[in-house]
Amino acid sequence: MNDGKVARWETAEASRLSRRSSSHHPCPLPWRAADDFRPRASTHSASPSPPDPFMRTLNNVLEIQPLYSTVTTSARLPPRSFQRKVFSAGGSFYTEDAILEVPIKKGLRAGSRITFPNAGDRYPQKKADDLVVIIYDKSHQQYTRDKDDVTYKCNLPISDALCGCTLHIPLILGGTHQMTITEVIQPGTTRRIRGEGIPNNRTGVRGDLIVVFDINFPKRIHPDLKEVLRRIDE
Repeated sequence: MNDGKVARWETAEASRLSRRSSSHHPCPLPWRAADDFRPRASTHSASPSPPDPFMRTLNNVLEIQPLYSTVTTSARLPPRSFQRKVFSAGGSFYTEDAILEVPIKKGLRAGSRITFPNAGDRYPQKKADDLVVIIYDKSHQQYTRDKDDVTYKCNLPISDALCGCTLHIPLILGGTHQMTITEVIQPGTTRRIRGEGIPNNRTGVRGDLIVVFDINFPKRIHPDLKEVLRRIDE
């Protein structure tokens, strides 16, 4: 879906962040200094105190595949470079590159935060900031996500909406689900396919695939057909 996931890198004070996070996943520290790391000559001067009591954006955005690809298994993002500041006791700092690998648990929800202790900006005589990765849904052409449920919008020609039809609804893991329509379908009608959504990241139970119907009305109709349609309401 373009609702896969977007990860944003941020730094934070660990104790305060944990109290504010609704879904907090502490992780070991799988970062390492980049092979091409070179401390930059410092022309900067700043206070070595934390930049923000809670978070500071590092301006690095990482797009990953939709979480629907991790319905059955967990995943790990490819290594991604980010930058952090290293402050001296005098207040100057240089910027260094580091590489981070982010584990993604299957079914992880948007807004989940994965914390890497002491991987953020560094200060003299003080514990380094934590690095926090916040997961966001990335939009998808076919599906939208609501927690563990997935919505699929199905466009029907008006003839199928009135007369019925057999549909093959695409599933998020591939394949289709056959759905037979026998009644009249109105715009906004929904049908639920149980157990074809996203797994709950705690229980593992999958949500549902919700099909929402929209009707394609013709731009014009033959005058004779108008008379037939008027008889429907008689």
